[in-house]
Amino acid sequence: MFPNFKQLLSSFLCFGLIPFSNPLFASDHIDLYLKWYHQFQFAGYYTALEKGYYRELGLDVSIHESKNGIEGLHQLISEKEARYGVGANEVLLQWHAGAPIVVIAVIFQHSPIVLFTKKTHPDQSVQDLVGKKIMLSPHVYEILALLKKEKLDPSRFRQLPHSFRFLDIVESKVDALDGYSTTQTYELEKMGFPLMVFSPRTSGIDFYGDNLFTSKLEIENNPTRVKKFRDASLRGWDYAMKHKQEIVNLISEKYASSIPKDQLLFEAEQMEQLIQPSLVEIGYMYEGRWKHINEVYADFGMLPKNLDLSGFLYNANPKPNYESIFSILILLLCIVLVAWMIQRYRWNKRYSETLKTEVLLRTEELKISNNALNSTNLVLESKLKELTEAQEKLLNR
Repeated sequence: MFPNFKQLLSSFLCFGLIPFSNPLFASDHIDLYLKWYHQFQFAGYYTALEKGYYRELGLDVSIHESKNGIEGLHQLISEKEARYGVGANEVLLQWHAGAPIVVIAVIFQHSPIVLFTKKTHPDQSVQDLVGKKIMLSPHVYEILALLKKEKLDPSRFRQLPHSFRFLDIVESKVDALDGYSTTQTYELEKMGFPLMVFSPRTSGIDFYGDNLFTSKLEIENNPTRVKKFRDASLRGWDYAMKHKQEIVNLISEKYASSIPKDQLLFEAEQMEQLIQPSLVEIGYMYEGRWKHINEVYADFGMLPKNLDLSGFLYNANPKPNYESIFSILILLLCIVLVAWMIQRYRWNKRYSETLKTEVLLRTEELKISNNALNSTNLVLESKLKELTEAQEKLLNR
């Protein structure tokens, strides 16, 4: 027997919608890899974890700190699903080099990387560093771009590898070094060191700071999980920036007990100026800013100019895929049409069988009637013959 229309439609709705549903009690494990030690710099992720924002969306998240910075981070993220990382602008270089990664959110609207030197006079400028010893970290291209824009190319100063010991500038072992305005400023000011800070932004070099990224594999195979993790993380960041003291206490108790609370709070306040949560939605990123970063890297010969960023930036609010919707509607229409044809066939078959039975019944009735009529005719013929014979006998007398 063919299924009726209601059965077909019910089966389609039940089985067709299964790929779009999620188990209510599923728990996806995710690994988040930071770019440095635990500190307020990653507060939003701790908040999302401890407040249960990840758990509410069925995510089981582990947060891993780094002791080697970003070394190997991008390869680690890209080689498996369910891995996310906190990076900076170097993700653009890694992506162009072939790492299958996608940036899904920007946390710092402005980079915290600045150049520190000793304050010596009110009119001090970058030009005062001509011929001086400058200690630079690897990949600080925004600082190199600052020096280049101020006409201070590498031939005009002595570049040294970074020791990550900020007492070197206090002890006059170097004349300048790069660092984070959110953390190193606290250490140097607490010592009473007369600090002068040069930010690349004053020269029009405006890089993003920390960003959240994942693999292309994760984006393609688990788009719902990507959205959940992004949403929960940004919710955590929103809460952290509105409740700094509470999250400072949390980080001090569970993640970074060696860092004084007043230092964590100082970092939080400095981050406010860079994240700008009251002006820009946390997580927002603009393709034009990434193109600006591309131009700076291109000036150093590290990237081609006018790079096509397709596939590099995650679209948190994609436009509806009308082609897919149209395809689904066509599929539904085909299913309805097939179901209608099957039902029509059944109706026609049933009508044909009913008609055949009716014809047979009527034929049998006609046959019976015809037989009865024939019998009556025979009787009448017999009576007529008798009457005729009787009439002839009467006439012959």
